[in-house]
Amino acid sequence: MRDRGTFSRPPHRTIVDRELDRWAEVVSDVTDGAIGLNIELQPNASSAEVIGINEWRKRLQVRVTSPAQKGAANEELFALMAGVFDVEKSRISIDSGLRDRRKRIIVRGIDRKSVIQILESVMEG
Repeated sequence: MRDRGTFSRPPHRTIVDRELDRWAEVVSDVTDGAIGLNIELQPNASSAEVIGINEWRKRLQVRVTSPAQKGAANEELFALMAGVFDVEKSRISIDSGLRDRRKRIIVRGIDRKSVIQILESVMEG
């Protein structure tokens, strides 16, 4: 008979651990003290709001009312995120996806933990 080794169960994961895992691919730390946020943007929506996490694409779903023309949707995204995180609009920039619905934005002046707490409360409320 061959040795099958010992079975070891993975460590118990708390609800907090699972919630942080949920955000792991959506919110990331950037080296200069800023955070990166992966977003799926829906232009031409009836309202501007943060919807929730797209679990499949690992992105935060955000709607804006502006069309995706001449940067209008991006500008509204900056204004919306500045309001959500209570930072100046100038502290938000696009890292990738300038002309795409899938974007990565950089937010300066706020830490990852605060971003997750704020987004959780926005999505609940």
